[in-house]
Amino acid sequence: TGLYAHAETHVSKRWTLVTGLRYSHDEAAFDGKTIDPTGLLTFAANNFSGPIVPNTVLAALDQSRSSQNVSYRLEPEYHLSDKILLYASVATAYKAGIFYGQPAQVSVDWGYVNPEHVRTTEFGLKSRFFADSLQFNAAVFDTDIRDRQSSLSLWAGPVGTQPLIAGLGNVPRSRIDGVESSIEWRPLTGLEVHLGATYLHARVTESLTNDNGLALFTPVAVGQMLPDAPTFSGTWLVQYEHSVAGGLRAYAQANDHYSGAEHPYLADPTTFGRGHSLGARLGLRNPAERWDTSLWVTNLTDTRPLTYAYAGSEGQQSSYYQKPRSVGVNLTYHF
Repeated sequence: TGLYAHAETHVSKRWTLVTGLRYSHDEAAFDGKTIDPTGLLTFAANNFSGPIVPNTVLAALDQSRSSQNVSYRLEPEYHLSDKILLYASVATAYKAGIFYGQPAQVSVDWGYVNPEHVRTTEFGLKSRFFADSLQFNAAVFDTDIRDRQSSLSLWAGPVGTQPLIAGLGNVPRSRIDGVESSIEWRPLTGLEVHLGATYLHARVTESLTNDNGLALFTPVAVGQMLPDAPTFSGTWLVQYEHSVAGGLRAYAQANDHYSGAEHPYLADPTTFGRGHSLGARLGLRNPAERWDTSLWVTNLTDTRPLTYAYAGSEGQQSSYYQKPRSVGVNLTYHF
C-alpha cells in the first residue's frame, strides 16, 4: 500500500522547487520447506555416516512481517538560461523487507531481510547548446545506504565442512559516491553521436561477519567494493544516415559498451565483467513504405570475458560468458 504526493512550485522566473512525499506499508509472508526425498543429501552432508532417512526436512519456515516508511524528495532548480538548468536534490528511498525465496539447505537462510533505507544528495546540470544540436547532462552524487539488501556467499554449516550456498542479508552501512555524464550531439545533418560515462566509488562502510549466524565465505570488511557496481562504465554510439535514390535512406552505426570489474555477491572474491562489447550495423530503410532492413554484428572482436558468476543456493558455481561474435539480418515492416 502506498500514498504519493508530488509538487512543482515556480517560486520565480528562474527558481522552481520540486518536492515529493511517499508513505509505504508493506507486508511479506513465507511458508516453505526443503525436503531431502531420498535422504542421500543429508547422508552425504554427514560425511556418509549414520542412517539414510527419506523425506528429511532440511529447512522449514512459516513467518510473516510488515514494515512502514515515509520518504521524501526536495529539489531546488535554477534556470541559468532557457538552455541551462542547475539543480540540487536531497531524497530518501526505501526497499521493503523480504524473505529469501530461493531453495535453502538450512532454515536460517530463509530469514527475514530488513528494509533498506537510502539517502541521496545530488548536484547536476542539464544543458543544450548550438541550436539544441548538443545536449550535455552531468551529475555528482553521494548515496548513504543503511541495511543494504545484498546477495551473500555463505557456508551452510561449520566453515569448510559444508557447501557454499547463496543467501540474502543486510549490510549495516555502505556508501556510493559517483559522477555520471551524457552527451547527445548532432554535428551534421544525419550524424548522431551518443556518449555516456559513469564513475562509482561503491563500498562498505560498516563490516559484516555473518548472516543470521551463517559464516560468510569471506568477511565483508570496511572498504570492500559493493556488488554489481563497476568503478567505471561507459557507452558510445555513432550513427550516420543519408538519403539515396528512390526515397531510400542508408545508415551505418557503430557502438560499444565498456564495464570495469565487478563482483556478484559480497563475501565472494569472484571478479567478472571487465571488457568491451563492440557492435556495428549497416541498413537501408524506406520511411514512406515503412520497411527497414539491416545487417548487424555483435561482439565484433569476439572476446569471451566472464560476464556474470555466482554461487548457487545448492552449493554449485554458475558462470556466464559473453556470447561469441554473432552476425544477423533484420527485416522490419511497420503496419
